[in-house]
Amino acid sequence: MVSFNLPPNTNFGFVSLCNAAQVQVLQLIIVPGEEVYVFEQLGTESVLMPGPTAFKSADDGVVSVYIHSNGKEEPIRYQQSIIPGTNVNYIVLGAEDSSDQDFNDVIAMIYWPIG
Repeated sequence: MVSFNLPPNTNFGFVSLCNAAQVQVLQLIIVPGEEVYVFEQLGTESVLMPGPTAFKSADDGVVSVYIHSNGKEEPIRYQQSIIPGTNVNYIVLGAEDSSDQDFNDVIAMIYWPIG
């Protein structure tokens, strides 16, 4: 699981894609135990993981992502940046479910602000 600090009470977007032969489960956690969104998908060609795409961060701004398949947590790599000359922030994540180490089994992006 990885956690990020977004600005408190900020509208943000989220999209995730599946590139794996095994079912991938992604949990987007905004308030632990209270506001958790689950995305689940199987597909090997950047299949969109269905679910909502717009959210609002909580008072503390912490957003966490947990990804697993076959009951096993997947390692996650990510990059956070700002598009130069704008106020658009984004985080791109990649997760790995096996030994090929391509970190493309789940690709997800968090971005803000929206709206």
